Amino acid sequence: MVDCPVPSDGADEWLEPDAGRLARPVLRGRWRSNALPLPDIGVDAESGLVHTVIGTAANAQDINTAEALLHGEEADVYADAGYQGIQKRCVDDSVRWHVAMGPGKRRKLDLSDRLDAIYDQIERLKAGVRAKVEHPFRIIKRQFGYTKTRYRGLMKNTAQITTLFALGNLWMTRKALRKA
Repeated sequence: MVDCPVPSDGADEWLEPDAGRLARPVLRGRWRSNALPLPDIGVDAESGLVHTVIGTAANAQDINTAEALLHGEEADVYADAGYQGIQKRCVDDSVRWHVAMGPGKRRKLDLSDRLDAIYDQIERLKAGVRAKVEHPFRIIKRQFGYTKTRYRGLMKNTAQITTLFALGNLWMTRKALRKA
């Protein structure tokens, strides 16, 4: 018999409401997840530094926090396919949204057709800019070893990942900081 503190009836009351599908109880009441609770982040396109971190539940959609990721100085915003339809939700038209084409649509492009080849080239350029967003995630995973997480609640996990991104910003600017 396994000693687990999860009650057999009313287990949903024992779970935290912001857990979503990310965390699951394992032996001895410890929470482990193989999936990282990846937050929504805003990254500067020129420097690659993270300026905004928003932690959400695993079942929250990216598009709901899109406008909160902006700091107000942007003219162009590059986003992945999870942000499709954001132009309709925006209150002001001060930024131009460049949202990636869905992977299924992109696979259907016929590269022998001239217009489809141009669309594919545009998508490659968008992906090149969006790749800067992925670099901070690589740093917190490889440099700081944040590959598995222990579920501690949304607030604590958000605080931890915000600290890791701040350290990641220092890591990315370490050569410039040495010269100063």
